[in-house]
Amino acid sequence: MKTLIILFLGFGLAGCFDTVVCPAPECNLEATVVDYSEMGGCGLLLELKNGKLLIPLRLTYVRMPTPEEDPIYHYDLTAGEKVYISYNPQQAASACMMGDVVFITCIRSATPQ
Repeated sequence: MKTLIILFLGFGLAGCFDTVVCPAPECNLEATVVDYSEMGGCGLLLELKNGKLLIPLRLTYVRMPTPEEDPIYHYDLTAGEKVYISYNPQQAASACMMGDVVFITCIRSATPQ
């Protein structure tokens, strides 16, 4: 019984470490890339099916991040494009007041390649 409890605690406390394969982000929210560049401080935003606008957080790096570290850094958005995304809300300021600032954790084209 003690062994079983120790096993459950061990698996419960195990997180995503360098030696453990972590699950990929969901990447299941459909969005459309919309051009708000005529609005001050805005550019290409992501519009969810429910009409919510997302402002992708664009970070500046000393060294280029990997696609896993910052997927949007490596993705060229095109107005009108349909994409699948997942994101984390951010407490960040933006000159664009049209939506919520988010960090994109996964992005992929909705158009089959």
